[in-house]
Amino acid sequence: MLSLVLVTIPTSTNVSADTTPIIKVEPEINVCSPYAVWSNYVNRTFEVNITINNVVSAQKLVATQFYLTYNKTLLEVVSVKEGPFFQDPRWNLAGTFFTSFIEELPDGSGVVEAMDLIFPNLTTGNYDNWTVFPNGKGTIAIITLKCIYQPIAPQPSESCNLGITETMLLDSTASEISHNVQGGVYEVIPLQLPRTPIDVSIDAGKIHFKGEIAEFYILVSDYGKAVDATKIKAYLYYDGVLFANLTDAIQPVTTGLYMIPYAIPSDAEPGTYTLLVEAEFFEAKGININSFLISPTLEQLETLVANINSDIATIVLPDLNQIKLNLTAIDAKLTELQGTTGIINSTVGQLKVNVGDINATITGIIVTSKGEILANVTTSLNSLAVKLDAIDSKIVGVNGTVATISTTLGEANVKLGDVQSIATTTLYVTSILSAIAVILAVAILIFIRKK
Repeated sequence: MLSLVLVTIPTSTNVSADTTPIIKVEPEINVCSPYAVWSNYVNRTFEVNITINNVVSAQKLVATQFYLTYNKTLLEVVSVKEGPFFQDPRWNLAGTFFTSFIEELPDGSGVVEAMDLIFPNLTTGNYDNWTVFPNGKGTIAIITLKCIYQPIAPQPSESCNLGITETMLLDSTASEISHNVQGGVYEVIPLQLPRTPIDVSIDAGKIHFKGEIAEFYILVSDYGKAVDATKIKAYLYYDGVLFANLTDAIQPVTTGLYMIPYAIPSDAEPGTYTLLVEAEFFEAKGININSFLISPTLEQLETLVANINSDIATIVLPDLNQIKLNLTAIDAKLTELQGTTGIINSTVGQLKVNVGDINATITGIIVTSKGEILANVTTSLNSLAVKLDAIDSKIVGVNGTVATISTTLGEANVKLGDVQSIATTTLYVTSILSAIAVILAVAILIFIRKK
């Protein structure tokens, strides 16, 4: 628990008179809550106000100065800003000027040096038209401090004075106004470490495959609250033997939550694997295991590639959501096209992919020695030659000696001599006959003109 205890420390005598202005550090007591035995308040921030009290208008207060000293090993100044007291429109007729500096004293203490001023009449240089001057009580500065050190039990608590020194109050004639000061004390309570085991939860999934980019998740918590482990290790076991040390692969996600990305080797043996995680939170420890199955193949599943990005394929599996596979690791090769679907063979089985996701493009027409016409197709995986009926080829036009063929991969142009060869196949007979009819019509027209 972080405890800011601000107590009255008189730095001049006879401070009991209610008519004597007092510069204070406030609030007098500020305790951070709620309390938890393991609360770590390092990097937590809090505010202290520097106030002026017991001011009367007849004193004609227009300027103030103070130093706030503190222990630099315990505290760090985050910000210093002007308070609202001098900005009150009843006496702020021409604006205010506030400035501050953060310095170090010769003894190593930190110090905030600040001053606040009500501007006079900018024409006359004095306060001749002021009817009301600051009175009562108000804040002249708001200082935000950060806890940078907290002892650990059984070490004792640490504390330091928040001293107010080098103070000055000036009236409208630049004469000093007699005043007193009250500083404070900052205290930070030791961190009470938990003695009971911390909770370690693991989600490693149910089933994975060779070549998959798996993700294992770990949650470390204590008393139902996520905590950042001070030490965490992870080991993967197979058949009772250490298979991989995954400690260096652990990545923090958010408070208490960690992720381990793991590329399952393409030669991993099928079977049950167990992930063991050890975590520590200061002196408290926790341990847990979680097992999953590595399947030798995807053959029994209806797999569909959702997308491919930089050789990593995202696969949609029934009842298993999505997995990621390294296509190189599973020796993936496109072996067949069926309309808009590509068939990929791999070491883990057959995958299906939309031809658009592998950038399938026809780059040419090939006529084999047997007279077969094949389309040469390039993809982001590999190139292959496919029969025209596999990509729904149809002749959609003839221009001179060139026929245009429409496919599921786009259009391609082929010479009419090659189109006639297509007629010897069984592919889209009606389209081929239509193309031959066009050729015959052109030949007849030429014959008639020669007559």
